[in-house]
Amino acid sequence: MRKKSAGDFRIRSYFKVFMLQGFLQILIIFPVLAIHLYPSAFGLSLFHYLGIALWAIGFVYETAADIQLVKFRSDSTNHNKVLNTGLWRFSRHPNYFGNILLWIGIFLFCYSGGVPLWTIVGVLWITFLLFFVSGINLLEDSSNKKYGDNPEYRDYKNQTSIFIPLPNSLYCKIPESIRRTLLLDFRMYNKSQ
Repeated sequence: MRKKSAGDFRIRSYFKVFMLQGFLQILIIFPVLAIHLYPSAFGLSLFHYLGIALWAIGFVYETAADIQLVKFRSDSTNHNKVLNTGLWRFSRHPNYFGNILLWIGIFLFCYSGGVPLWTIVGVLWITFLLFFVSGINLLEDSSNKKYGDNPEYRDYKNQTSIFIPLPNSLYCKIPESIRRTLLLDFRMYNKSQ
């Protein structure tokens, strides 16, 4: 950014990096912000508890997946190997599944408290980012380039759901058209393979 910047790169990076990230963070937390704008008599309903449960499950799932990934990567004997154990045997991106699940839980909790439906834009935005911009899209592309010739990786990729955790035996029986639509395993994730 310094070389491309005609003027002071600090000003340009302030707006292109920091202000953009700040705006995107506000967009993602719309439900939490909006709950303060729409106060209601606070009583917990079934949907509040469902939101709390989804948040907790998502948080634990994402944390467990990240811990498994860190442990796997810290073992030098796993260099150029595929993590296909633990939560990673059910989904190629279990940490992102947990992340999106916890944001759905936050939205559901806030929506039950009276925030407008349009605040779901936060959940939709983080899902869009993880699927098409910075998460799954980039990781699948780099994994395809790095491990594309590895038969273990190809087997893992063909037998493991990209996002929604499923047992491999079930995933393999699902028709490709269902995988590409309902299970979100879009063709774009196979472009480098």
